[in-house]
Amino acid sequence: MWNDKTDGDDLDWVTQGAAARGISVPVVVQKRPELRPDAIFYWNAYLDLMEADWVACERYARVYNVDVQFLWKLLIALRSARVAEMKKNKHKPG
Repeated sequence: MWNDKTDGDDLDWVTQGAAARGISVPVVVQKRPELRPDAIFYWNAYLDLMEADWVACERYARVYNVDVQFLWKLLIALRSARVAEMKKNKHKPG
């Protein structure tokens, strides 16, 4: 969430709130992965297309001028990883 008090990082407010209260920043925030700048587009594409079919993926790839085969394979891999992680944590996908 972008606002004028942060640089746009969605979790800056957590860090700022913890500092204001004099408590430690939650471990999940401290250890969150940093995406390389070139990977941010693909992460956002995954979020946009999480439940999409091939046709939507193809349109998305055309609009953003990326290889549809690569994008589709990436989506399948990320969906599979999400399902595996949810099974590991005993949650149902969705």
